[in-house]
Amino acid sequence: MHNLYFTLRLVALRLHTELLGLSLSEAYSQDKDELVLGFASPEREFHIKIILTGSFSSISFPSALRRKTLNSISLFEDVQGLKVLAVEPIAWDRSLIIQLEQDYSLLIKMHGKQSNFIVFRKGLVHSLFKQQLKADWEKSLASYTGTINKAEALIAKDAASLRKAIPVLDNELADLGIHALQKAEVNKDTALHIFLEKLLQPPAFYLRQRDDKVQFRLVNPDEDDRIFHD
Repeated sequence: MHNLYFTLRLVALRLHTELLGLSLSEAYSQDKDELVLGFASPEREFHIKIILTGSFSSISFPSALRRKTLNSISLFEDVQGLKVLAVEPIAWDRSLIIQLEQDYSLLIKMHGKQSNFIVFRKGLVHSLFKQQLKADWEKSLASYTGTINKAEALIAKDAASLRKAIPVLDNELADLGIHALQKAEVNKDTALHIFLEKLLQPPAFYLRQRDDKVQFRLVNPDEDDRIFHD
């Protein structure tokens, strides 16, 4: 769930506060599928570490980061030095956008095996991190905005049809959504609104450990889940 729209939306809102007014000071890679972005002002620094492997993708924010002297390559030098104007989630999509000066935009796209980091200029692709994802060259920034079909969601009979209506749901959330709609015998529209609002504004985050694996969750905690606020 860490790369769902609902989570990335909150990450973008927090990043807006952290990055507003800072400039992109560095961008480099030390491993094949790892990208580090550094932002700075005279007063402080902030780093974003992006992992984009075929099997796993993530965004983290290390408080201390030292660049290697070997096997490190500088990237996206033409946008370094530009100031951050805003950080925004892409509506109903698993992406977030960092808006820079001079009509540049940095897209962090968390689409599973198709995850990538893309630089746009005036809404068109300027450069890519993962060059092998050739289809990314063909998409404009505007094309990433997603939609949901509330009318179809209200008549969904199972989790699969609810995911088709609301593609940003994963299997677990779709199951919970269907349960909420089936419980609402009269006003399903209200039930759907409440369900989505809980995902858009979760009161807390939950970590569950199962069989030596840690799972990040937005809803439905069990007794042994660890709860984190903010």
